[in-house]
Parts: sequence; C-alpha cells; structure tokens
Amino acid sequence: DGDGRFEISNIPVGPQSVTIEKPGFLDRGFSAANDTGAFIVSTAAGGHNVLVAAQMPDVVFTLAPAGAIRGQVELSTGDAAEGIKVILAQQTVQDGRAVWQQAASAKTRSDGTFRFGGLADGDYALFTEPAMDSDLDGVPGGAGPREGYASVYYPDAREPSGVAKIHVAKGQAAQANLLLALEPFQSVTALAVLPQGGSAARAAQNL
Repeated sequence: DGDGRFEISNIPVGPQSVTIEKPGFLDRGFSAANDTGAFIVSTAAGGHNVLVAAQMPDVVFTLAPAGAIRGQVELSTGDAAEGIKVILAQQTVQDGRAVWQQAASAKTRSDGTFRFGGLADGDYALFTEPAMDSDLDGVPGGAGPREGYASVYYPDAREPSGVAKIHVAKGQAAQANLLLALEPFQSVTALAVLPQGGSAARAAQNL
C-alpha cells in the first residue's frame, strides 16, 4: 500500500524466497543495470531467504534509490558518434585490495549519448573501445592509410592510470562526457610461432 506494507496469505511454514522490485530502486541482492534496464549482476538470484513460522513478526525489506551515469561522446571531426562502445567499470574490494571490474557496456545512440542506469552506490570508471573511422573501415587487405579513434579513459586519459573515479551515491545521476580525436592507425604485422614445431602464421592487427 502507500506505506509499503504488504501481506501474502496461505504461505506454508518453512523456508521461502522473497524478491522485492521497484523501478528506480535496488534491493540488496542486485547491482548495476545497463540502459536496457536488464540487471547485470545478481548476488542473490533467488531473492531473500525467509523462514516462515506461525505468528512470526513483520519482515522489513529495504530498497535504496538507484543511481545513473549518463554522457555524450563527441568526435573531433564533428560527425555523429553513433555506435561507439563505452565500457563501465566498478571498483570493488577483493582480498583486501581495490580492483576494477567491468560492470557493463553500451553503444552510443545516434546523437552520441549513452546511459548506465540502476547503479548501486560506489565508484565507477568509463572508457571507450578503439573504433575505426566508418569511411575507411573495411579497406581490403588493410591497404592504404587508415584512421580511427583510440581508447579514451574518462575524462581525457590514454592510459588506465589516468582514469578519474565517478562517484555515484543516493540515487544521483552523474554526467561524464568524452571527446575522441581522429588519428592515424598503423598496421602491425607479427609472426606467430606455434609450440611443438607447429606451423607459423602471420596476423595483422590495427593499433
């Protein structure tokens, strides 16, 4: 009801699972969601475990408002930055150490905008994947000059060490814009030698 109270009758005595959902809010068992609204991480896929007993007291569940990170990718050429892949990483603690883990990814819309919603409180980072210029992508055999957009770590770093934390708390929406510069991409040819006398292969990778 308007006070958040609910009652479900005729539940058998014993262990039961309860899941609480409300748009724009997060239960303790869930983490980030991408702009489609689909949950990415579920730490309690079966919901809350509740041991139902006769004349048991009320059970209280708490929902926290979800945060969001939105932004826009701009290209130095002035063209629309559609289809640029943006990666969202979240800072977590493992074995007493702070580490970054990929939490979600999204591609920019036709106007270059992107959004990550349903975020729990915490520190996040953003970066883009390398992208070839659409006019030059797919040149047969990689021949001729090629240009593209290298990875950028928010706000404007080229290396992961230069990334800036984006703090999300109390359901707030943070803004994070990125500017990508068009630059030459080089073709690198490497010789791969397979172990145990296997045949060698050549592979080209655009950097």
